[in-house]
Amino acid sequence: MNFFSSGGSASAHEKDNDSSSSSFLVSSSSSDIPPLIMKNLSDKLYERRKVAALQLEQIIKDLNAKGEHDAALRIIDTLCRDFARSPSANNRKGGLIGLAAATVGLVGGNTTTSHAQNVQETTSLNAADAPASTAAAAASAAPGADTNEDSASTIPGAKIVQAHLALCVPPILDAFADADGRVRYYACEALYNVAKVAREAFVPYFPSAFDALCRLTADNDANVQNAAHLLDRLIKDIVTESPTFDVVEFIPLLRAKMGALNPYVRQFLVGWITLLDSVPDIDMVEFLPDLLDGLFGMLGDAAREIRLQADTALEEFLRELRRRAHDNKHADYAAMAPSLLRRSAPAENDFTRLTAISWLHAFVDLGGPSLLRLFPEALQHMFGCLEHPENRLRETAAKLSDRMVDIIATANAEELANFDATAAMEAAREALGDNDARVRLEALRWVAVLLPSAAAGHAVPSSSSISAGAWTDDERLLLSPLLRLLRDADEEVASRALDVLARLAGGKVQDNNGGGTPQDRAVVLTEALVDTWATDAGDPGGLLRARGESVVLRLCNALGHERVLRCFGHALGDCTSGTRGDAASKMSQALGLIFLTADDARLEELRGAMRGQPTELLVDLLRGFAVHSVFSTASLSLYAGAYTHAFRCLESFGVLGAPPESEMGELARLVALLESPVFAPMRLRLLQPKAYPDLLRALYALLMLLPQGSAFKALRMRLRSVPALELLALDGGTDAKVPSRAPRRSPPAAPPTAVSSTDWDALLDGFVESVGKTKCN
Repeated sequence: MNFFSSGGSASAHEKDNDSSSSSFLVSSSSSDIPPLIMKNLSDKLYERRKVAALQLEQIIKDLNAKGEHDAALRIIDTLCRDFARSPSANNRKGGLIGLAAATVGLVGGNTTTSHAQNVQETTSLNAADAPASTAAAAASAAPGADTNEDSASTIPGAKIVQAHLALCVPPILDAFADADGRVRYYACEALYNVAKVAREAFVPYFPSAFDALCRLTADNDANVQNAAHLLDRLIKDIVTESPTFDVVEFIPLLRAKMGALNPYVRQFLVGWITLLDSVPDIDMVEFLPDLLDGLFGMLGDAAREIRLQADTALEEFLRELRRRAHDNKHADYAAMAPSLLRRSAPAENDFTRLTAISWLHAFVDLGGPSLLRLFPEALQHMFGCLEHPENRLRETAAKLSDRMVDIIATANAEELANFDATAAMEAAREALGDNDARVRLEALRWVAVLLPSAAAGHAVPSSSSISAGAWTDDERLLLSPLLRLLRDADEEVASRALDVLARLAGGKVQDNNGGGTPQDRAVVLTEALVDTWATDAGDPGGLLRARGESVVLRLCNALGHERVLRCFGHALGDCTSGTRGDAASKMSQALGLIFLTADDARLEELRGAMRGQPTELLVDLLRGFAVHSVFSTASLSLYAGAYTHAFRCLESFGVLGAPPESEMGELARLVALLESPVFAPMRLRLLQPKAYPDLLRALYALLMLLPQGSAFKALRMRLRSVPALELLALDGGTDAKVPSRAPRRSPPAAPPTAVSSTDWDALLDGFVESVGKTKCN
């Protein structure tokens, strides 16, 4: 029989133990055990208990040889009842060593090791605990001198062995929870001997032994821990060699322990997982969903050794998963992914998050479309990792995002049926408000990826443009955060936000009249932009001032120049009161300036088409956004050759009263614009005042409205350049009355300056009405 003890004096160690005679605690049914052995088993000295155990082992062997198994079982019953479960600590110690000896005697007649083997397997209790002397060790080895023939003839039947183990193993396991550390130690020693001789017969008791060992691994007595480790190694050998070990039944027990926080227990658990994974006949990958979360939890352990062991185990599992994928073997990625999502949350430490995101990337790569239903939650965690200061975590999260985008782009309709595009869009929309520009950029990318799905009302992305029709609720929810991003300090963020907005408004117009109507999806966008600009109008760094031209031109190029300009005109239609009226004036001025001066090929083409011959677009612009601004109305009219309309609009201030101060600033800017290269053709027409009398009248009206400042002087100098003889030839003509007091004046017949169907009077009335409302407010 094996003894863990080495060195020291047993009597010195146990002199303070319970010294009461155990003979008073033993029942009369113990007659099968000689009185001296019973006395020594309950002795306070370890050496005497050990000698009694060796003698008891021989008695059991003799009974076994005679076939008197009932007598042997009665002895074991006595050891359990009167010793192992005794209130006396010394009795319990004696009972434990006695049960081990009885097991060796009954089962292991041919398995007892030599002293040399025994020494290699021992561990120490402490310096004061009892040793096994050389003589005792020789005695323990003596029973093992039986020949193979004798051993074979005395091996009991399986039923006897099971009956014996059923009696002796439970009290030994109960002793693992004893309050006395030495009792716990001897329990380890006893179970070691029982398991060593029982081997395969011990396997049914493995779950209970594992549970008890899990507790002892974290024992506060270092010697008990050492004994538990020795027992653990033996049980591992037995289990890995056993053909009857049922790993399926064991996994629930292992899973229940995975939440342990004690580092010794964690080390114990990782050791078992690693061991089972190394057994060729056991495929631990099948049980990985039960163990993965616990292993990831160990990555955050304070002990570096535990973290490394858990990480090593995880790396090996990931390699196995990749090998399985290469061999086209199934793995339940969907069952494991939720653990990875939990462990990639911000509450986890950096190492755990990095490992979890790396695993997610591997799972998405290996599992592909089968994980589409988890993409919305994966997006949330991916966005959270993108803003982390750790480079590796950000890079891995970016790779995960790229792979998910690829899968969505290549998945078929059946696979995408499991993808919740609405939830994914919600995750992306929330990330648009993140403080980190990298997160906002990636969120914009995902919004762009998901837009076709949202527009189509299903989860299947399409390469076609967004369909016509009213905006969905999900699309409207995107407007506010996207418009906020147009103000973003990061230029790339603002640019991508504008791209997404253009895509949102990219649906075809439902009617075929070519105009920006309420049915046009772009109207919704321009209305939202107008509202945003209205709130920024008084801010020198507002969106209109800072990025107005860029926004308008990008939208024009994406959606069509005429369409966007008409939509802005429609959107500005209701901005006629209060601060919105002031904002409308500024927006109108900005749009007019953009139209006339922006370096854009298509705008240049449109400007060229209306120069000297007002087009339908000009009429729409004058009826649209230009009506809110004397600057836009006058500049567009003068540029297009609608000089009469420009003059009449400026003349109307004779009755309406002087323009407000904000309008006076517009008039000064108009003079500066008239001196720009864009208006060179108009200035050349001043050489023909007889052909273009209303041009001169419009410019003189503008001069009369200006205060005598730099703009006044510049315009006066320009008008002085008009040939005097040509001016004298002009008809002093009619008075320029206000429209309400005099007949309307039509544009001159030559050269042609108007579309035949243009109602210039209506345009004038619209301008007067708009200016009047602005002055009233």
